[in-house]
Amino acid sequence: MKKTVTSFIAALAAITSMASVAHASDPYVGVGVGSFILNDGISKKASTIGTYLQVGDNFSEFLGGEIRIGTSGSTKEELAIIAGNKIDYFAAAFLKPQIKIAEDFTGYALIGVGTIRATHSPVAGLSSSKIRSGLGYGLGFSYSAMDNLGISGEWSHLNSKPKGASSANYKGVSASMYTLSLQYHFY
Repeated sequence: MKKTVTSFIAALAAITSMASVAHASDPYVGVGVGSFILNDGISKKASTIGTYLQVGDNFSEFLGGEIRIGTSGSTKEELAIIAGNKIDYFAAAFLKPQIKIAEDFTGYALIGVGTIRATHSPVAGLSSSKIRSGLGYGLGFSYSAMDNLGISGEWSHLNSKPKGASSANYKGVSASMYTLSLQYHFY
């Protein structure tokens, strides 16, 4: 997986350098928040609130790239006897093919790789952590609210469902995320 991540980052850097020659860059930073649905392959899927920071650049009218770092709350309720999961952190790198739908609206897709470090708490006082890496993908739209301010809504997914997981053999989580984000563009 390290080779995949390294290859993806190298490809992203090459595209960035080629695209910057042909089109003025549109770098941005932002913050996102939303519902994260975590699946560990052991217990029932559960949702929690999650957040992330994003740094990106629209290299051209049709292609961008983005890096995200985030975390989530726990799916386990206090004093509950059911198992819970929490994303301690995640990091993802995406290519972002995009198309302008209207003057201020853009639709986009996400394709990339991500790593999640998650903690599983089957009962009070016990927990185990696992780091998993895998593919990431998603769909979304963005709206240019003002000159430098953008708002996005999206669905994204990181990692595939852990296979062969059991209470004694925790293998990490996959995450589906329904989020809204706010970006500041530096153009």
